[in-house]
Amino acid sequence: MEIQTTVMVAAGSLVAIAVIMLAICVKFMSAVNQLLERQGEPGQVMMQGVVPIGATAVYAAPAPQDPALNGVDEETAAMLMAITADAMGAAPEELRFISIKEC
Repeated sequence: MEIQTTVMVAAGSLVAIAVIMLAICVKFMSAVNQLLERQGEPGQVMMQGVVPIGATAVYAAPAPQDPALNGVDEETAAMLMAITADAMGAAPEELRFISIKEC
């Protein structure tokens, strides 16, 4: 009877260790997936510094100027600006785009 109890305790411990390791693997895979989603896909155009004009800022904003286009033609940049403004529910002239670049 004592051997069966020992075997059952050992089996239970192994199951508990396996469940903990599986939970760690799932957490790690989730973190990697989130990191990859933030980076985007190669060739994807990414916009940096989209700031609503009416937003209060701690720093003094520089004078408005055209966004820096890095590897993106003007037509694509205009489409991206319109799509972003639509997604944010704002008029394009209410947003200030600092940089648009191809990743």
